[in-house]
Amino acid sequence: ISLTEKAKSYLIEHFNIPTSKISVIPCCVDIEHFKISNHEAIEKKRKELNLNQDKFILSYLGAIGTWYMLPEMLDFFKVLLNKKPYAVFLFITGEEPKNITKIAIQKNIPLANIRIIKASRKEVPVLLGISQYSIFFIKPVFSKMASSPTKLAEIMSLGIPVIANRGVGDVDKILQNNKLGFLVEDFNREDYLQVINQLDVSFSKENLINCAKENFSLEKGVHEYLKIYKALIPKS
Repeated sequence: ISLTEKAKSYLIEHFNIPTSKISVIPCCVDIEHFKISNHEAIEKKRKELNLNQDKFILSYLGAIGTWYMLPEMLDFFKVLLNKKPYAVFLFITGEEPKNITKIAIQKNIPLANIRIIKASRKEVPVLLGISQYSIFFIKPVFSKMASSPTKLAEIMSLGIPVIANRGVGDVDKILQNNKLGFLVEDFNREDYLQVINQLDVSFSKENLINCAKENFSLEKGVHEYLKIYKALIPKS
């Protein structure tokens, strides 16, 4: 079982494994949990956080860890502030706030434009629902061809377009083929601007949600695993 088509192709090409012996099952998401069903709750949360409708909200979901490129994401946000000075970077994370604010201060990003919120799983859909875009940059190293970021499925399930970098699993293919967000070619100001200048484009929430259902639904993942298990059990 491979999490990505990219890793499957590599295994076939380099180890001569028959394609029929490898199934691709990405990290799945509970679509029923990650959906926007209460718009009043979102507006209430906006007011609670003092994030009015005129604010442009860029979100990040999850831990930072060693693979996620926090300095580069903050660099992107700093360029975004030049274009949209009313933008807010909303971190939905259990990360220690000082680990984020320390780097933001080093980059001369006003902390008034940063929000860091620790949330339970139940609270995540409403908090994510505040944002116009959600971002994640992951180190595009060799091992990441086999990476399937769960946050991609969660974000798309809520109908939120994604900003990501190339070279991570099937993220390129999913976003590009379905026109569900933007890909950063490289980690520099010029490439950030190329994306930022297009952020006023509207994306279909319906397309994002349908793509999440088609690719990442928990039901589909369970079905695929069950099919494999049944094939492995000897027939009596």
